[in-house]
Amino acid sequence: MREIITQKGSITVFSILALSLVLGCILTLLEGSRMYELHRIARLRTEAAVEAAFANYNTPLWETYHLLGCNQEEMQSLIATSANGGYSEYQFGTNLLLLELKKAEIQGYTLLTDGEGKAYIKAVAGYMNKNILYETAKTIYNQYEAIKSLMDSDSSNGTEIDEALESLKELEDASKKNAKGMSQETSKKTDNTNKNPLESMKRLQKTQVLEFVIEDTGKLSESQFDLPKAVSKRELQTGENIVVEEIDWLDRVLLQQYLLTYLSNYTNPGEERGLSYELEYLIGGKDNDIENLRTVVNYLLLIREAANLIYLFSDMEKVQQAQLLATALAGITANPAIIEVVKIGLLAAWAYGESVLDVRALLIGNKIPLIKSKDTWTLALENIGSVSEEYMVAKESRHGISYSAYLGILLLFKTDRELAYRSMDVQEITLQKTAGSLRMDQLVVNLKAELVYEYAPVFRSLKSIEATRNWDYQILATTEYGYN
Repeated sequence: MREIITQKGSITVFSILALSLVLGCILTLLEGSRMYELHRIARLRTEAAVEAAFANYNTPLWETYHLLGCNQEEMQSLIATSANGGYSEYQFGTNLLLLELKKAEIQGYTLLTDGEGKAYIKAVAGYMNKNILYETAKTIYNQYEAIKSLMDSDSSNGTEIDEALESLKELEDASKKNAKGMSQETSKKTDNTNKNPLESMKRLQKTQVLEFVIEDTGKLSESQFDLPKAVSKRELQTGENIVVEEIDWLDRVLLQQYLLTYLSNYTNPGEERGLSYELEYLIGGKDNDIENLRTVVNYLLLIREAANLIYLFSDMEKVQQAQLLATALAGITANPAIIEVVKIGLLAAWAYGESVLDVRALLIGNKIPLIKSKDTWTLALENIGSVSEEYMVAKESRHGISYSAYLGILLLFKTDRELAYRSMDVQEITLQKTAGSLRMDQLVVNLKAELVYEYAPVFRSLKSIEATRNWDYQILATTEYGYN
């Protein structure tokens, strides 16, 4: 027979109170640790949700122009969906780190068009900063600034040919008054006037500019678009609580290199673009390719004429040639001041004729030096009249500047706002043509989000999570994210 042994035990009230305090302390520490972890999870989930929303960028915009932007109308729902984290009922009672999303709000956001185009420039600079070295950018900036300073310091007023022709006409009128005493020498002078290179250049300047610099104008692009509906013309949506950084010289260089790299131009036309000559539109701002190209060609003629005139004044041999021809045209007995005016006009006409050859060469892909030399100069003074009669081009220089580089120079004369908004014009019409509807002023590049999560206490209430359905505790998580 088995003997049953019994023992008596007891616990005092003091012991119960002591154990309760110890247990309460342990549970409080556990709940505190859990709360700390829940805050960390809320922060990570918020950041992940916002990044996931930004991952839904406009793919055609990225593939065509390497720019990132997400549709503003979709952002809040994308963030809420991602932040919910696959919440499901069966998880209750098994997971001590459950959070339920209470609300997701966007506190502020920046659109690609905000800040008068500064947001766009910063987006471009953010991309290009990873693709171009700082020292390279500095070198490019210094070169362009030097060229811009050269053009700004041009002392030519563009009226030299007109003034020379006016002086010659005055001489001719004076000679007619004394027709009875006209000598054979004067008659020869009149014959020379009929072959005056100044007249040839004046007639050329009155010709449609594209007709004398492009051999076959029938192949020009005829693309055009509805300009009043473009980004640069219409009323744009704006972001909320936006803060856009100021633009510095590096941002401008990076923007310039981006435009020269990813936008089309006459020598490298875009086949599937809204405008075939996108860079020309940035400079011209017209609604069609032909007018924008015409504007660029006029600018190039001015640049090349100024640079060529600088060289001619430095070449004493060519100055002497112009002096001799001016004397022959005006007559030996003419006022020296008139001869000087005619000489200046001849040099201006000579520079303009050479600039026509230069632009022709640039448009077929050749390079032309900024300031020429004896070896790179093409047009002889006696051949000025043939510029309009046959399609001649200037000598190419291996160390010269290409057409696209000259476009880069012309971009320097545009404001940041013009470059940014006109760039978005051509990008928008291209993507509307190839990828459906798109508005650049609906693309988010930066935002600040605020998400509120709820959770139920576990160790503090000594109840299961499933039993505690009224989640009275909240966690506020905020984050700011952008493509830059």
